[in-house]
Amino acid sequence: MLALPDIVTVLVATILTFGAALGLLWVLSMEKTPPQEQAAEPLTLLFDKGILHHATQRAANLLNMVPGQHDWSDLRDALIVRFPDFPENMANETRRSLTSLDSDGPHAIDIRSRDNLVWVTLRDALFLANRPDSESEIASLRRAAQTAPTPIWEEDRRGAIVWHNAAYAKLHSEVLGRTTDSQTRLFSQVEGSLPNHVAVTRSKDASRDWFELKAVQAGAVTVYHATSINAVIAAEDAQRNFVQTLAKTFAHLSIGLAVFDRDGQLVLFNPALVDLTGLNAPFLSARPTMLSFFDALRENRRMQEPKNYKSWREEIADLIAAATDGHYSETWTLETGQTYNVTGRQHPDGATAFLIEDVSAEMTLTRNFRTELEQAQMMVNAVEDAMAMFLPSGVLTLSNAAFSQHWEIDPEAAFADMTVHDCARIWKAACLLGKDMADLDRALTGAIIGSTQKLALTQKSGRVLQCEVTHLACGSLLVRFRAETRTQDQGPLRLSETA
Repeated sequence: MLALPDIVTVLVATILTFGAALGLLWVLSMEKTPPQEQAAEPLTLLFDKGILHHATQRAANLLNMVPGQHDWSDLRDALIVRFPDFPENMANETRRSLTSLDSDGPHAIDIRSRDNLVWVTLRDALFLANRPDSESEIASLRRAAQTAPTPIWEEDRRGAIVWHNAAYAKLHSEVLGRTTDSQTRLFSQVEGSLPNHVAVTRSKDASRDWFELKAVQAGAVTVYHATSINAVIAAEDAQRNFVQTLAKTFAHLSIGLAVFDRDGQLVLFNPALVDLTGLNAPFLSARPTMLSFFDALRENRRMQEPKNYKSWREEIADLIAAATDGHYSETWTLETGQTYNVTGRQHPDGATAFLIEDVSAEMTLTRNFRTELEQAQMMVNAVEDAMAMFLPSGVLTLSNAAFSQHWEIDPEAAFADMTVHDCARIWKAACLLGKDMADLDRALTGAIIGSTQKLALTQKSGRVLQCEVTHLACGSLLVRFRAETRTQDQGPLRLSETA
């Protein structure tokens, strides 16, 4: 049995052990549950004459800013996206409070100034969650934006410029002759044919530069990118001048010209087309399609009326297809009596040109000439003597019925053109050879223009023919055969009787 001192000693050791265990458990529980901060460190920055002089550790870490190395503009660049009203400086102001317009929440900034010192306090820094974590990445983004060759700038919802790159500042100085500010916009008026095409004039040499603007909404600001399109504008001007030159060139042509581009729209026409088609200039200037163009022609009765209107569209489609292949050429006879010669030509770039020519006068002249020829043929056929006319080249161009009947030849049915030599062989085969036949060869081959040689040819049947060879002033040759006259009691001799 233990003595009283031993019992006391054991009891004291047990109590000490139990106390040590409780202390260890308390320490372990404190390691698992981190202590709550009694007062969070504020996000505060102090600027002296625009240079970051001091910042709390929490603010420096979140903004990646180092005292002595960053200034007021760096802080403004970091906050301008969410606080578009962040001031460029605190001149003439002692206090300002800003509230972010970002959808994440009402984050606020308090700015106080006194003399050359400015205090900036940030409340609720959740808006910094999307910032890059490394200062090197921020520097890379700044360098990329500042060295971009095209002007880039940001505007707040009131239209004030809150940031711009070096290219914008340079262009602003060349155009307006002064440094940039938040109120003066470089691209203030749209002068182009399209809403996003704008032009600025440089103050030094009055040259004009064209830009295409693109806007991207980013939170509370709008980011603008201006891309130079001087080459595009110059190409459009060159094309426009070329088209105007073509229009002036074709303006005095009597042939109507209609040029359609590869999409089938009218891009060029001349005044003659208006006169020939009866289509007004506003309609043609509206760039109608090929189908609309020919529909209007039909309505104006300036093309042949189709026999079957239901197949009209198919016929027009075939016409357009033939023209685009370069194989369309037709003559249109109109109700007015006019005659149009229409030709479709294809160009290498896919364009199609239609040429419309009024050939009414030529067709009338051709018809009259054909009528006169028919009348002359009838008169020649009425002559009893056999007659034949040869061109200077020796080709038979005209003969009468008596000539064909007597010599038993049909020049119209011949496969090839008959010549004076072909006819001479037929005459020699039907006549006796002699001095007169030799004289005929000489008379056919050459004689004085305007002279007439008379010969007597004896056919193998015994009949005698009087032959006259006349060289006309135009170089043609006229050969005429007449039967020798009989005695009065015998009556006249006809060539038909000598066959």
